[in-house]
Amino acid sequence: MAGACHGSPSQQRIVDLVRGRNGLLPRNAKVRVRTGPLCAADWHFTVLDVTGYEPLQVVTRDQAGTLRLVTAGTDVCSVEVRVAGPTGIRTLACGDDGAVNVPVPTVPLPTPTTPTPTPSTPTPTPGA
Repeated sequence: MAGACHGSPSQQRIVDLVRGRNGLLPRNAKVRVRTGPLCAADWHFTVLDVTGYEPLQVVTRDQAGTLRLVTAGTDVCSVEVRVAGPTGIRTLACGDDGAVNVPVPTVPLPTPTTPTPTPSTPTPTPGA
């Protein structure tokens, strides 16, 4: 389960990280942190309200003391989040129980063959 981060990263640090990415969030956009950051292990989940846009979900990770943007957008259930993220982050980002579901391929069943009926024609009777 993800819980409140205690001081690190700060809400401002998350906003600064997202603003620093070219094209991700305009510098003049009005931003308010709606949720988070919430932490699980060294991963963080934050939801930002950006005026004029849908809520922006942000997943970050602290790697060797450096905050790294994992993904941001309206759907942050990326492959990296599903495969490497802790359960609490997967639950928040993917909206499920955090399980990594692996599809099981279906094996096609053989098509049953039925004999095709042939038109019946009267067979001549010998001696008739």
